[in-house]
Amino acid sequence: MKKDRRFVASICWIVIGAALMGVSYAGLADEYWSGMGTALFAIGVIQVIRWIRYWTNSAYKAQVDVEAHDERNRFISGRAWAWAGYLYVLVGAAASVVLRIAGYNEVSMAAGMSVCILMVLYWISWMVLRRKY
Repeated sequence: MKKDRRFVASICWIVIGAALMGVSYAGLADEYWSGMGTALFAIGVIQVIRWIRYWTNSAYKAQVDVEAHDERNRFISGRAWAWAGYLYVLVGAAASVVLRIAGYNEVSMAAGMSVCILMVLYWISWMVLRRKY
């Protein structure tokens, strides 16, 4: 049932992407929405292909199920998210300083704010998880 909903969601991505591309190409929106529509359309098509392969290829289905439920993969996934968070904070902080020196004050402020938001989200998550565990 959950997989069927994901397949329907993939179809929705295709429809939304096509609509955004159509609105942009009709001149009702700027090129940002065309790019967003193209990306959503491509993601939807790739997901539909993956789901069709999942349902028709038993070896691929077994591989996907093992990867989704294997404890080692879950651990690696958690560590990868942690590393991505650490690296994002370091790269964002360095970019904020470098951009300020280069004279891109607005972009520097955006980089600094994104790091700040991530740190606040980390703190809130830590507080919630500390109570839970």
